[in-house]
Amino acid sequence: MPNDLAIYKFQALGSDYLVLDPTQAAIEMTPRFAQALCDRRKGIGSDGILLGPLPVPEDPEAFGLRIFNPDGTEAEKSGDGLRIFARFLLGAGHAKPTGCRIHTEGGTADVKFLAEDGSLVQVDMGKPSFRAGDIPFTGIAAHLEVLETPLFTPTGPITITALSLGNPHCVLFPGGIFLEGDPVRRPTPEWWIRNGLAYITENRREEGLLMSKTVKENLVLANLRTMRKSLGAVDRQREEADSASMIERLSIKTYDKSRQ
Repeated sequence: MPNDLAIYKFQALGSDYLVLDPTQAAIEMTPRFAQALCDRRKGIGSDGILLGPLPVPEDPEAFGLRIFNPDGTEAEKSGDGLRIFARFLLGAGHAKPTGCRIHTEGGTADVKFLAEDGSLVQVDMGKPSFRAGDIPFTGIAAHLEVLETPLFTPTGPITITALSLGNPHCVLFPGGIFLEGDPVRRPTPEWWIRNGLAYITENRREEGLLMSKTVKENLVLANLRTMRKSLGAVDRQREEADSASMIERLSIKTYDKSRQ
């Protein structure tokens, strides 16, 4: 491996890749070499390696690309990787300003440059397939689609949707909000207040409470703005009354609300 090997680094939407051009130097890509380059402590550091352009015998006009993961395994396709490689091809003079085709293990993608400098790239990733056999997903029959399918994990069941765009994806949608059986879509802050509802953080001890403050101060924290006097000082009488009221209404067990 020559010591003066040129390595290019780009990022797209937070994903960074190293580009190695085999037309500039002979490159023998091995899993160990990929791991060494991607190591963020001992190497250059990246989310993967893009090796190309490579010849594509069945499509001479296309640019061949091999994508390597940080562990040295080879990936079929990557949306961010394709955009980065397209930007490299344009800057290196391989691709025309109008666009190009890039061939990977996951198929051929058509690329269109939306900016002259290649900073904005449109990639046709192909038609998504939800069929279990195309992904592949072995939990159900190959001809069935993996849509809102239950998946049992060591921590409990989850519902997933899986698909392939040349590389497999597993999608988990967040849970919904229902009020009296009816779904609530895009609730506004006014809606939450009107219905007397609020989110409670899962880790209340570290994220939902100010541990350096007293029980009384934590209880009135959300209404602190309304308790200000004219000069900005807190109305201690109202703080006392409101915290006592909430302790009674919510059946909060505390032997002294003035303590932490």
